[in-house]
Amino acid sequence: NYVFQNCSSLETADLPNVQQINRNSFAWTKLRTVNYPQLTTIEGGAFWFCLQLTEVNLPEVQRIGTFTDGSASSTTGGLVFSDCSALTSVYLPKATIIGDRAFNYCNALESIELPAAIQIGVSALSGCASLTTVTLPNATQFSQDVFTNCESLSALSLTAEGSISVDSSTFGPSDSQTKNIDLILNINKKGETWNEFWQKEEWKGHSWKSISFVE
Repeated sequence: NYVFQNCSSLETADLPNVQQINRNSFAWTKLRTVNYPQLTTIEGGAFWFCLQLTEVNLPEVQRIGTFTDGSASSTTGGLVFSDCSALTSVYLPKATIIGDRAFNYCNALESIELPAAIQIGVSALSGCASLTTVTLPNATQFSQDVFTNCESLSALSLTAEGSISVDSSTFGPSDSQTKNIDLILNINKKGETWNEFWQKEEWKGHSWKSISFVE
C-alpha cells in the first residue's frame, strides 16, 4: 500500500510481471499510461488523481477495486481511477467487477466498453462529463449513482441476457438524464418495457429517449 503515492514527478513505471497493485500505490503521481500485461487485481485508490494519465491498457485485470450495494460503501476499495481527468482510453476486456467510484470524474473520457463487467459499483462512472457512449454487454448488477452527473451520455447498451438489477439512483435523478439517452437492451427485456400512447418509453422506472432491442 502507498508505495509510490505522492511521487509527484513519476511519469513511467515498468512492471511487466506484477499481478496485483495495492491501495493508493500510484495515487497523485504523473503516470501517463497504465499498461501492465500480467496485472489481475487493483485495489482502491491505486491510480487516484493521476492527472496526466491518458491510457489504461490492462488485458488480464479481473477486478477494479471493490463493489458494494451502497448500504455500506467501502472506504478503502473505491476510487481506483477516480479524478484521472485526462483519461481518454480504457481497455479492460476481462474485468468482471468495476468497483465503487472506479472512474468517477474522469472528465475527458468519451466512451467506455467493458465487455466482461458484471457488477458496477457505487458512482463508478459518475461525474464523467464528456462520456457519451457506454457499452456493458454482460452487466447485471448496478449500485447507486453509477451514471449520476453524466450530462453528455446519449447511448447506453445493456444487453445482458440475465435479469438486470438497478438502484433507484443508478441512472441519476429522476428522468433528467435518461430522457436524453438511447437505450439498447436484450430482446428478452421487451416485456419489461412499455410505451405510452404519447411515445414515452419506460424501463426500470425511467423514461428514455428511445429503447431498442438486440438478439
